Amino acid sequence: MIRLTFFQMRRSIGRLAAAGIAIAIGTGFVAVTLLGGNVITRTAYNAIAASFADADVIVSVNTTPERLAAIESVPGVDAALPETGTYLELVGSKTSSYQYAIAASPNERLNSQVPIEGRLPTSDNEIALPTDLSTRIDAKIGTVVSVPVSDEYDDEGNLLATTAPDKELTVVGLLDDPYSAFTMFGGAAVVSQVDLAAMSGAGATMDSNRIAVALTPGTSVPQAIDAISAALATPEANAGSGQSGEPDAIVRTKDEEAALTAADFTGGEDILTSVVLGFAGLALLV
Repeated sequence: MIRLTFFQMRRSIGRLAAAGIAIAIGTGFVAVTLLGGNVITRTAYNAIAASFADADVIVSVNTTPERLAAIESVPGVDAALPETGTYLELVGSKTSSYQYAIAASPNERLNSQVPIEGRLPTSDNEIALPTDLSTRIDAKIGTVVSVPVSDEYDDEGNLLATTAPDKELTVVGLLDDPYSAFTMFGGAAVVSQVDLAAMSGAGATMDSNRIAVALTPGTSVPQAIDAISAALATPEANAGSGQSGEPDAIVRTKDEEAALTAADFTGGEDILTSVVLGFAGLALLV
């Protein structure tokens, strides 16, 4: 029987070699597909996690001043920063350019952008720029750039004026985006929280649905999550929110939030991977 088997193999060496090559190519195709899907997912995860900087906890809730204060009052919370951003028209000496801008935090752990020259804004009327943008509009440290402001609102969102003087900001730093948190925006400029809200036309505060929280070293993350959830359920935290009952707040670790957000972003890629693997499986079967 064994002799017959080897005899048949020698007679069919060409077909066996072709089948072996087909299996090798199919296996490699499946491996590359899985690897490519994993790289895309991991890249999205890293970028999202980088935007949270060194936060320990992410709170998903409609942000109000009362809720932000409730989070900051929880024992073990070192700092909290609402996730806000808007596009600004920055006018330099050469030209103007639109750039996405985010707010600076007094706590360095919540700042995702890293100064490679100068510093981040520590007060109003200051701005730090991505290096590419600074070259494009010819703005260096100490240069004053202006932001045309067309509308002005009060704290309740009521329009105060349709024309307002341009906002002048002094460049205090040049930035790097080391983990590509804002690659899709070409980096991010950084201004104070007050300036960001004012220049966006939101008045004193901006709408936000996510808050990054940094805990003091040694604080238990699970205990902090429970304490933050309890603080957001109090009547004081929901005063002035215009919402009856407790807020639909979700408190997660940074890794959990980044993984869920990345899954939302790459849902189409997961479908594509499944379809490609289906064809690969059929080819291997044939």
